[in-house]
Amino acid sequence: MSCLKYIFLLIFFPGFIFCQEIKIELKLIIKDEENNLINNAKIIIQGKENKTITFYTDEKGKADIQIIKGKYTLFISHSRYAPYSSEIQLNGNLTQEIKLKTKENELETIIVTAKESKGITTKSIIDKKALELLQPSSFTDVLELLPGGLAMDPVFTSVNPIQLRQAGSVSGYNTNSLGTLFMIDGIPINTNADLQYSPDPLNQAITNGQKFSNQRKKTTSIGIDMRTISTDDIEKVEIIRGIPSVEYGDLTSGVVNITRKKGGNKWEGRFKADGYSKLYYIAKGFEIPKYQWNINASMDVLDAKSEPRNTYDTYKRYTASLRSQKIFSLTSSQLVWDLNLDFTGSIDDEKFDPDTGYDKIDRYKSTYYKYGISNNFELLLKKKWIKDIQLSTSIREEVDKIEQIKFIQLPAVAPLPISMDEGAFDGIYLDKNYASNLYVEGKPLDVFLKLISNMYAKTLGFKHSILIGSDWTYSKNNGKGQIYNRLQPPNLNMGSFPRRYKDIPSMSKLSLYAEDKIGFNINKNHFILSLGLRSFKMTNMDHSYKLAKSFFWEPRANFQWSMPQMFIHNKAFTMDITLGYGEHKKVPTLELLYPDLHYINYTQLNYFHNNPEYRKLNFQTYIINKENKDLTVANNNKKEIRFDFSYDNNNLSVTIFREKMTSGFRSMTYYKHFIYKKYITDNIDHINITAPPDLTNLSYEIKNDFATYTKTENGSTTDKKGVEFQYSSKRFSIINTRFTFSGAWFNTIYRNSVPMYKSSDVILNNEKIPFVGLYKDDDGYELETFSTSFMADTYIPILKMNFLASVQCSWYNLTEYMKKDRSPLYYMGYDEVLHPYTEADKNDTYLKWLYRDNNNLDSRRVPLSLNINLKFSKKMYHEKITVSMFVNKLYNYNKKYEIYGIVQRRSSYSPYFGMEINFKL
Repeated sequence: MSCLKYIFLLIFFPGFIFCQEIKIELKLIIKDEENNLINNAKIIIQGKENKTITFYTDEKGKADIQIIKGKYTLFISHSRYAPYSSEIQLNGNLTQEIKLKTKENELETIIVTAKESKGITTKSIIDKKALELLQPSSFTDVLELLPGGLAMDPVFTSVNPIQLRQAGSVSGYNTNSLGTLFMIDGIPINTNADLQYSPDPLNQAITNGQKFSNQRKKTTSIGIDMRTISTDDIEKVEIIRGIPSVEYGDLTSGVVNITRKKGGNKWEGRFKADGYSKLYYIAKGFEIPKYQWNINASMDVLDAKSEPRNTYDTYKRYTASLRSQKIFSLTSSQLVWDLNLDFTGSIDDEKFDPDTGYDKIDRYKSTYYKYGISNNFELLLKKKWIKDIQLSTSIREEVDKIEQIKFIQLPAVAPLPISMDEGAFDGIYLDKNYASNLYVEGKPLDVFLKLISNMYAKTLGFKHSILIGSDWTYSKNNGKGQIYNRLQPPNLNMGSFPRRYKDIPSMSKLSLYAEDKIGFNINKNHFILSLGLRSFKMTNMDHSYKLAKSFFWEPRANFQWSMPQMFIHNKAFTMDITLGYGEHKKVPTLELLYPDLHYINYTQLNYFHNNPEYRKLNFQTYIINKENKDLTVANNNKKEIRFDFSYDNNNLSVTIFREKMTSGFRSMTYYKHFIYKKYITDNIDHINITAPPDLTNLSYEIKNDFATYTKTENGSTTDKKGVEFQYSSKRFSIINTRFTFSGAWFNTIYRNSVPMYKSSDVILNNEKIPFVGLYKDDDGYELETFSTSFMADTYIPILKMNFLASVQCSWYNLTEYMKKDRSPLYYMGYDEVLHPYTEADKNDTYLKWLYRDNNNLDSRRVPLSLNINLKFSKKMYHEKITVSMFVNKLYNYNKKYEIYGIVQRRSSYSPYFGMEINFKL
């Protein structure tokens, strides 16, 4: 039957022969002069009788078509590049790479700052041209380009957590940075199994009045340390601040989606130097068009100091990457295989300068090595209803070590409990001077699997872009944990003992999600409605934990209305309105779910004799399990509305948002009643004693005490609201300059969301008050800031030069300490029973001290701070070499202000400058 059909067509429709001749495959790879892949380039092939075929390059700059042999005219066009045309003779399968030239008289599409997306999700898009002019050393520098972002001097010797849409930061409210998802080439960076830290209760090692500030080096449960992310391989960054697709999970604040370079045949290098650091980068690309295979190899080294003259507080980063992309052409589809091998290492080293006179032995060194392999298989199907199927896999393992040496000097010998069991046990006396050696080993292992598919459908005038998918994550730490001599501890009051991280259970999570993006038109108005739902469940957790008992759901919705074009003076004016709502959930980390046991030790007898043989030290030890099995996810609700305006290549975007999270993770203080014995030694004959005191022969009195310990709760509120805006002008042809004005007003409230226990500092009859209060509002801060950035970027094609001048203003920073409750809701005594606190209790001998007269209200407003920054780049030697420099705080002004009537004068900061050289050979 099929043969008769073709015979019928050949007889009665001879023009159809053109389509039925034997076809060959034409593959085109479209790039610019710098080997950047060009997507959405329009390709027209014109053949016999002026018959034309039109198609476009995909996001990888590639296009392929099956066509019969013959001679054709090829036309390629793109708004950003000069038109291209040529004659081609096709006698067999052909793969051809074509480079387009930039239109020197049309520079509208060259963006050297962050570009606000007009899509359905609020995000900033930063491409490599903007990064080249920015001249970053780590990802921390990239945040300057966001609305409200300001240039900052680098701080490489402290952890750099991310902050999105928030005013300032407050210690203990780390869920915002922990809940920001970082993706590199479609693979999430998971920090849930990071456990390694110095077991110092204050996170500080104190020696001779000096401090190792380990708090600024602690990375557990705060998310990604942006120092570890190199920017040199980045092709594009999308920072999603609004409501992301349901494809992204385990987050509360936003998504940082990094895409790295692919393709090219050139050697690339970069050397950057400034007062704080030196950076070296080298990379090579390999393209084999015959086999549709690209390989990229790169490595970089960052060597930084806390400040130029300090060689004793340093940070080093090493990264290396090998990336491969292979395309397989199948009968009715195409398979794209991306394989990435990655290595990241960092060394955070701090020691004392021997010339300061302090002991030369003290040192802190943290090393971090991460190895990873990831695969992404994308099957591109030539179907009407299904576009692709993607499978992503990743395995990453870290080796994290902390080596700390502290020389301890005590005013006298100190008592030390050594029992790891509950009960009454003897202790030992520490020497006044000793060296403590601490070694911490963590080996976080992360496994990630994802399967998704994108489908398309059209029903009753509605266009559906459907996403369905599932992913699974696994996190485990196989490290040895904390190792030190318990008889020579790093600190006398650590409250815990070493344990192996490999004994802590693993964590795994299975997620399912679906999303439908619906597009439709009504009277030239275009609408897009995106509805998605994500669900996940912990798959290997003991069911005694609340987290393991149910599925968690994350609904998300975005709606965009694009109004019809209006023409003003023959130029189009467009306006879009976008609404968004979403729930975003972050699971607790292993550190929060499985904390160390907490040891409470009471000294029952401390008999120190000049003769060591007669000394006696006895403790009553209690053990508290700090696990909170009711701990659950942190949930952030986002709402926003965005307005986008465009006229004659002038663009304005304004976003109003509100985010509220009332279940953030925080460490809460609790009180527990304990009793112990206090032995009386008044009757001991200290001169004639011949043996240590016998406890059975000593009298004692029973003591009561409220001991404190901490437990992680869903007990913090972070309430964020604000306005973000960006105006980007057209590039004025006379001076080839574009003006960008952006900024943000942020108001953020940090406070407790569950009642908090507090005790009184009053001492009555040489005893502490035997009651504690439970207060509804006890910890609260309201921070507000308004900042703007005015940038002018100029491109001079003849000289191949870029200039970027910016005026950045922090107009004010307001900090208000919020009201604390004077009266507790309840009080608790040694019976550990909560009792309502009444008016009569304010007259009780003990309970009246739980009423707080001072609310500690305070407000501080820091006024205008203005900086002028300059960046410059120049291409030379046929654009093979680029020389760049930058000066931050070229001019600096800080307005003086008053606190309690005292004038606060802020001195101007010194300029921060550096330069770099790039080459492409």
